[in-house]
Amino acid sequence: MCKNEPFSGYVADIWAAGICLFVFVTGKLPFYAESPTDLFDMITDQDINYPGSMSSEIKDILCKVLCKDPHARSSIGDLLNHSYCNEAKSNRSKGLHGEHLKNSSRRIIVDQDEIKAAVSSRRQENRAGGQTARRPCSCACS
Repeated sequence: MCKNEPFSGYVADIWAAGICLFVFVTGKLPFYAESPTDLFDMITDQDINYPGSMSSEIKDILCKVLCKDPHARSSIGDLLNHSYCNEAKSNRSKGLHGEHLKNSSRRIIVDQDEIKAAVSSRRQENRAGGQTARRPCSCACS
């Protein structure tokens, strides 16, 4: 894309995902310039500086998605079969079959007052045309 050659949106999306992953892992962009021309020159001419503290698996996956040759860049299928992703899938599966499932069989007891309050609240929402005030986000990032 930086060399005025035909490009694939799919392959460009892999590159963009790699840039996002690089930022998530390092907290900084691999390339930065004020002007698009300078940025394209940096992308074309400079190597990415991977921090020494980066794990070899993350570095490997980043090298595969940030490969400058679009024909050699890994595909989604390649990445999903990468050892890093396989380990993450395995760990996620273990978590889903561990404590989560043990706790999912707990009974939740709801009394009549809670049911009436929920139904009443829903009826009021419907009468108001379904428009309710949006609650502020309570996540730690807000």
